[in-house]
Amino acid sequence: MCVAVSEFTVPDIGDDDEDPDEARTVHPRLSSSIKPDSIDIQQNEEDDLDISFELDGQQYKRYKSWGVLQELHLLGLPLSFVIANINNESCIGFVLGSGKHGQLVPLHIGRVRETSQIGFTYFETNINEDVQSWIPLYTCRTDGSRTEYHSVVNYGHLLPHLSSLEEKNGTSILPYAVVTTDASHMNASYQFV
Repeated sequence: MCVAVSEFTVPDIGDDDEDPDEARTVHPRLSSSIKPDSIDIQQNEEDDLDISFELDGQQYKRYKSWGVLQELHLLGLPLSFVIANINNESCIGFVLGSGKHGQLVPLHIGRVRETSQIGFTYFETNINEDVQSWIPLYTCRTDGSRTEYHSVVNYGHLLPHLSSLEEKNGTSILPYAVVTTDASHMNASYQFV
């Protein structure tokens, strides 16, 4: 019998001078046997606010170029989208740009390709290639100020239909399910449920 042994390591995300054992320590508020005092509770609440702000910007991916976005879509990989409020109408699309500028590239959700009583509904999708129809979302200036032209109201992911991925013939784009971060998904009536 041959047994392969592998070691899984997680790359450091923070500073290089962090204690390597820090990830193994249990935070005091996670332990039920430790009763924090009021100063600890106040500090934890402040930390929670900082964490929620940091996570908010990580809920969707900003694509750096049209070519990368198009290639990921053609390969049938999961894609991160936003729903923005554009002139009091919801518009679904992808954020394309750099730290200085961001544009909403509209996503067209076409006909239903796969449906299931217990699973997601999968749709044909098309990314709008017309640069003139892309909508500016934000601009950051060199002085650090930021102008937001339209607000992002929700985030989500396009999830590929995996069995179609196995059967992909290279000529058609895979169907995708449309799922938001609040666990809603688009049904066959094009409604979020």
